[in-house]
Amino acid sequence: MSGENEEIDASEALARLNRLFRESAAEGRQIPVESIVEAVLQEHADDDIKNLMTRVLESQSPEVPITNSTLVASLMRFHKWRIQQA
Repeated sequence: MSGENEEIDASEALARLNRLFRESAAEGRQIPVESIVEAVLQEHADDDIKNLMTRVLESQSPEVPITNSTLVASLMRFHKWRIQQA
């Protein structure tokens, strides 16, 4: 994974994710989970984390909404954990 040691700016990641949701709402389309992960983690997104997040979000109860801030925080924590395990 290139640039694994680079920090991801949470406010920039949240701004990218918010922009993605605004654009998709304006176009009337749903956002694939892969696009959410890519917006937050950019070049740090890989198939493993995309697949994991797909499974996590598919198992999430629709009655319990997930905020964009929560998505960003969760993805960043997982990314940081992966770097620490390397």
